Amino acid sequence: MAAYLLLPYRFLQDVYVSSSANPVLISEIADEFLVSEAMAHRRLELAFGHHVDAIVATDKFMGTIEYLE
Repeated sequence: MAAYLLLPYRFLQDVYVSSSANPVLISEIADEFLVSEAMAHRRLELAFGHHVDAIVATDKFMGTIEYLE
C-alpha cells in the first residue's frame, strides 16, 4: 500500500513521458520521489509485473530494462 501512496500512478506517467528522451534509471526515480531504491523497485514491479531497473520509451512503445548479473 505504501508503494502506491509514495509513487502514485499519475506522477509515474510524467516519468514515462520523460523516458522518451533518455532512459530513466531506478535510482533517478527513487531520488525524484524521495524514496529508497527498494521501494521504487517494488512499485515498478507492481506496475509492470516483473523486476524493472530502467524505463525506456520510443515514439509509440514503452519498455523496461532488467540488468542481468
